Amino acid sequence: MFQRYLTIDYGTTYIKGILYKQAFGSVAILRYEYLNIVPVSESSFDEYEYNITRFIQSFFPEEKNFTINLPADKFFIRKITIPLTAEKAVMEILPFEAENYIPYPVESMVVKGNIYNTKEDSSELVSFSVLKSEIEDSMAPFNRNDTSLKSISSDSVTLGSIVGYHHGKTLQETNIGQLDIGGKICILNAHKDGLLFHSRFFHSGGDFITQKIAEGLKIKYAIAEEIKTQVNFSIFEEDLDSKYKFLEKNHLKPEDMDIILNSIKDSLEDIVTEVERSLNSIDEEFFPSVIYLSGGGSLFKDLDKFFTERIGIQFKMYDFLELNSEIFINCLGSGYHYRAPKKQKLEFLSSDLGFKFDIGKLNLWQFKIHLSLLSISILILIIGFTIGFYLDEKRIKADKELLRERYEKGFKKKISEDTDVIAEASKDVNQAKKKSEIVRLFLDKEGILDIILELSNNFPPEEEFDYVLDNFAYDKDSIALYGRVNELSEVGKIEDSIEKSNKFTNIKVVNKRLMKGVNRHKVSFKIQFDLVIPSDKK
Repeated sequence: MFQRYLTIDYGTTYIKGILYKQAFGSVAILRYEYLNIVPVSESSFDEYEYNITRFIQSFFPEEKNFTINLPADKFFIRKITIPLTAEKAVMEILPFEAENYIPYPVESMVVKGNIYNTKEDSSELVSFSVLKSEIEDSMAPFNRNDTSLKSISSDSVTLGSIVGYHHGKTLQETNIGQLDIGGKICILNAHKDGLLFHSRFFHSGGDFITQKIAEGLKIKYAIAEEIKTQVNFSIFEEDLDSKYKFLEKNHLKPEDMDIILNSIKDSLEDIVTEVERSLNSIDEEFFPSVIYLSGGGSLFKDLDKFFTERIGIQFKMYDFLELNSEIFINCLGSGYHYRAPKKQKLEFLSSDLGFKFDIGKLNLWQFKIHLSLLSISILILIIGFTIGFYLDEKRIKADKELLRERYEKGFKKKISEDTDVIAEASKDVNQAKKKSEIVRLFLDKEGILDIILELSNNFPPEEEFDYVLDNFAYDKDSIALYGRVNELSEVGKIEDSIEKSNKFTNIKVVNKRLMKGVNRHKVSFKIQFDLVIPSDKK
């Protein structure tokens, strides 16, 4: 059996998707695509729903199973300490503790938490709270009868699933950070021993750079975005040849280069400031030794070196994942999160949300003809069952009467209608057996099956040595056993096993010989013995 599912990452500039196939414990990426998000001006269309539908129909129209994330800025992310240690109790009280940190009634929210540290009398966790209405809105594009929405999580959580999955494998560091630079949102995660203990988002990223370039050059936003994406040289080194080619290709003046580079560097400095602010709030024992970069805003050449020099922590790119592309990192994280054990997930698509899902709902009125036929079929089935039950009762009663008549004819005595004929007949047969001379003389003797069972119970186990039993002869009270073993000494073991039984006597090896040209079971034997006859039967 196999399963296909599409993980979708709805960013600020692009929609990304990775199609997975999971079969027999292995997972493979079948396809991955991305598409620009198109602004929708008409009020009759929801931009999110329109772009999700457009993305699926463009690249994956045949897919039915999906996972999605909610952007980090839809969540209230808080660190909370709860004076309990049992995980179940912590999760039950979490919504009421989180209510002190969110500006909405807890009844309108879905609250989930990730425990990262358990002390003697308390638990520390990161809580994620989101409005139920936000979850409902995210489900709208999948509100079709032929689709199945498998998971809804948070960008912060699925990004962290990468560290959780690879910790102790590819990732050996104890304290690890993540910085995802998106279009308008940056996410900073921090982990200890693979567990997420800090998550924060702030407004910055690639779109802010584009806006500064557009304002500095006094050009349209779309043109500024195209210019930004063509900055494929290091902005931190003097690469005059690459910069000249860049200016020439985009018909820009030398002074425009300073505007572009300053726009990028200013935005990156803003990100540095926010990262340092977050790191200053982390205790020394949790301080990350390495931070991994992702997102479309991390594509500038040598950006990892820039952050390493400015912040003093080593920054790296994800060079160990199955897909080497920074813009698909969160899609990969969604796949890890979906495949993770239930206890490791922060899943917002669950039965305790407090509202009715529209996913996969059935409009039963569309199936009125089918339901009518089903109702008629059920009615016919009930009537047929009732009639069959009545006829069976009548037939059983007639069979019982016939059986009673045959009993009375065979045993020459009357029997009441309430008596169980079979039980009564068995009782009479057993009494007759006790009185029978044939039974007394012959059937009370040991049967072949009894002898075989006695031998089997005493034979050496097959694990002790290898043997084959070829023949078994039972004539009156004398028994002959023919077989083969690998060694002459093993014949004695079989003889010893027969002597353990008190049902056999006069046990002797009549014949044992080594067969030539045979590699296995090369010693044949014949053991003869008698059946012990009790004194009262002699």
